Amino acid sequence: MTGQLALDFRLASDTTFDNYVGQAGAKLTALKGTGYLWGEPESGRSHLLQALCHAAREEDRYAIYLENPRAYDPAVLDGLESMSVIGIDDIERVLGDPDWELALFHLINAVNDRGGNLVICGSTPAKRLSVELSDLHSRLNGAVAVQTDRLSDSEKLKVLKQMKHFLKQSLDNEVLL
Repeated sequence: MTGQLALDFRLASDTTFDNYVGQAGAKLTALKGTGYLWGEPESGRSHLLQALCHAAREEDRYAIYLENPRAYDPAVLDGLESMSVIGIDDIERVLGDPDWELALFHLINAVNDRGGNLVICGSTPAKRLSVELSDLHSRLNGAVAVQTDRLSDSEKLKVLKQMKHFLKQSLDNEVLL
């Protein structure tokens, strides 16, 4: 009997495409195959990856969001190609680790072979990533690139209003408990 590690990959309830401000969400929903999502910190990358997983789950498809991959052994990627949607956040945290780079390379190939959807996320364009495994670097450069949106002042105000509404709901629910 093989031991199986139980992992808890939860999605935040407020990370949907409905409450994302900008056009990057529409680009991600149209994406097929492997994509590379990038943008500055706090630009909505994690929100978009989780929204992609929420959307897949609403369609009864299997999806997984993996944040902070450094917290896991690279073996966590084994078999993920069977998922319909895979979102891997903070890729820079594992680059430079030969085992992680090889595992990511194999996952990209397996997802592409199965026709799945894999979105890897970082803070810089793929061509500027410090990747030691040249084959992985070429796969990341060949992925469909989606950049997070640079919001106008009115769009930033809309985001703040949404956050205020969500925080108020969360506080009200906690007070009731």
